[in-house]
Amino acid sequence: MTRPIRDEDTCALCGAVSEQTYLLANTTFGASDLDGRPPAEMGRVPLEWWMHRCPHCGYCATDITKAPAGAGEVVRSEAYRRQLADPLVPDLARSFLCAAMLAEVDGGLGSCAVVSALLCAAWVCDDAGDAPGAVRYRLRAASALEALRAAGGSYADDEPSADDSLLADLYRRAGLFEEAAAAARAGLQRAGSTFSRELLELQLRLAATRDTAAHTCDEAVADQGE
Repeated sequence: MTRPIRDEDTCALCGAVSEQTYLLANTTFGASDLDGRPPAEMGRVPLEWWMHRCPHCGYCATDITKAPAGAGEVVRSEAYRRQLADPLVPDLARSFLCAAMLAEVDGGLGSCAVVSALLCAAWVCDDAGDAPGAVRYRLRAASALEALRAAGGSYADDEPSADDSLLADLYRRAGLFEEAAAAARAGLQRAGSTFSRELLELQLRLAATRDTAAHTCDEAVADQGE
């Protein structure tokens, strides 16, 4: 069951009070997408509940009552204001992109927060039917994930090959099939479980057929049973 809660939050940057919606509880059913997006069987959690925006100063964050050092300077910058007002980008995606800008300043391009915000921006574009935008932000998320790994970090550190699997999906959904296959093959070299290997083998099959559609994790197991 999805349970939202509304609260009056005070913006950490400008001090204005606004109503924001949070996810109090959520019980999911079904398999997530290969890129980690929660399942849709019982209705997806609205992405706007994942990201908040101060309607007064434009500060975007998962929690606008907190702000990292230097956030105010970023929010006031021309680049941030231009991104926040870009009419060619879905409104909610702008919030995630602005949050990515703030996260990059706080932790560098190679940070989990940057990857997550860019991936969410791609999901928003998926929902809005903005295919070019979805490709653009998936590729930016892939670049951020590559930078994170180059710095010795991991986006999903519970499974050695999880980052490879995500990279494969980001590249495949963006139409870069050779890059997707390369990421999947690299992941197979360090996969720690049978299920992880099945996910990567599914990515290889999808890349081979030049499939750019969304697929779910349970398809990997289903394919093995055929």
